[in-house]
Amino acid sequence: MKKYIKLSFILPYILSLLLLNFNYFNSLKLIKIVPPNYIIVSLLIISYLSKYLSIFNIYSNFDIKDTKDYNKYLYTNMLFNVLTIFNLTILNNLFLVFSSITICLLSNLFLYYETKSYDKKLSIYLIPSVYLSLFCSIISLIIYFMNL
Repeated sequence: MKKYIKLSFILPYILSLLLLNFNYFNSLKLIKIVPPNYIIVSLLIISYLSKYLSIFNIYSNFDIKDTKDYNKYLYTNMLFNVLTIFNLTILNNLFLVFSSITICLLSNLFLYYETKSYDKKLSIYLIPSVYLSLFCSIISLIIYFMNL
């Protein structure tokens, strides 16, 4: 049973990738440093897989009762990762995209800090996610003001 609980943590990230649609995104005014769509998807997959490796190892090595703060940041991160894609593809609202990406960035930073307190080696897996969310928050802020 515990194995299925650990495997279920990848589902929100897979769901967000399935929701991903670039029609609205491609219709916006973009700056030149925004990568092509296939690179965005590749970066998201790398980020999600590395984050999942960290999550899986934390839950394999530590008791779930001991990880209350970790769980809080993890669930916040999962929720806002899905909401970011939902805001971009379904609602087409750039301010909500920026807000949810910023919350993702903060939850990634807190998740990194909590993971580092449990195991420093596992926190390395979260670095791609932190950098990607930082890059996306800067880009989304710029795109928001360019498309007002």
